[in-house]
Amino acid sequence: MACLLSFTLPALAEIYKWQDKQGNWHFSDAPRSAKGKPAVIKGGHSPVSSGSSSSGDDLELRLVDRFKPATTVERVTLAVVGIETHLGEGSGFFVSRQGHIVTNRHVIRPSTTDAWQESAQKMEEGRRRLQAFQGKLDQEKRALDDYADKLARYRSDVESKSEGSARNTALAEYQGFEERYQQRRDNYLSQQKAQDKQMQEFERRYSELSLKGSMAGAARQFAIVLKDGTRLRARLLKISKDFDLALLKLDGYRTPLLSLSREAGLRQGREVFAVGSPLGMKDAVTSGIITSLKKDYLVTDAQILPGNSGGPLLDLETGEVLGVNTLKFARNALSDGFGFAIPVDVVYREFPDALRPLE
Repeated sequence: MACLLSFTLPALAEIYKWQDKQGNWHFSDAPRSAKGKPAVIKGGHSPVSSGSSSSGDDLELRLVDRFKPATTVERVTLAVVGIETHLGEGSGFFVSRQGHIVTNRHVIRPSTTDAWQESAQKMEEGRRRLQAFQGKLDQEKRALDDYADKLARYRSDVESKSEGSARNTALAEYQGFEERYQQRRDNYLSQQKAQDKQMQEFERRYSELSLKGSMAGAARQFAIVLKDGTRLRARLLKISKDFDLALLKLDGYRTPLLSLSREAGLRQGREVFAVGSPLGMKDAVTSGIITSLKKDYLVTDAQILPGNSGGPLLDLETGEVLGVNTLKFARNALSDGFGFAIPVDVVYREFPDALRPLE
């Protein structure tokens, strides 16, 4: 079965481009009937734009013209996009000329991940700690109120005594009690002020996170960023129930694409590279090898950092996609460790409707 079209595969058809008197470019699968020889785009496909047929709708042509890729890695990066959500960002890549984008489910639905649930649990634990401390402060406030009542009665008793050494002794004792009360009250007020500030900050963060989580959980449109910095909107088509995969679509554009490998029998030691937006750094490439093969996962030592999620893991020589980067196993997110990628055969199984017409 043939692979998906790639930058280096033979053309399925010839597409002609020509420029009118106004300087607008046009595309057609047949030569222009008017005078002049239109240019032939080898390996081209008819634009699928729902808008104008000008070159502005052909993202591949635009990106190739700007970056003039000369290597496999450079060509591949044209088809990788950044994906931004209310809770962060990740990566994705085009798998069709019609704008289909594969990414991770957790990139567009971060609130469904174990990490999100762990964060939510920690937030609840933080709330319980604040509430427990407030309980202690409330208890101290009641004790201070009781102390103040006793001081008032003691003061009244002292003032009722006649002048003399007994009254002076009682007054000195009262003043000692009052001084300790003031110190204790000042300490309580200081702690209550700090507690109020922490609680306000916690509620702000909790409300903000909850709102963003709700928005991210309901979002159907997502901002994508191309290699040249162009920002567009892609719509959600499908979310995998069983795997960390999702399918988006950018409408109205002819897009570059990456070929998904149909090769069987991947081996340890195969040289690979990953493309994505690690730590917010757009269009970054890391390389390594396949270190081991697990059920439903490829394991690589190519560095995978936050923001690489949803980007492709590719063969170093051919540029074909071997897997979709999804997570990292390490002591912490920034330390050395191993990356995990979902094999492309899983992508074929999960999104057959989007990929079968292109085979």
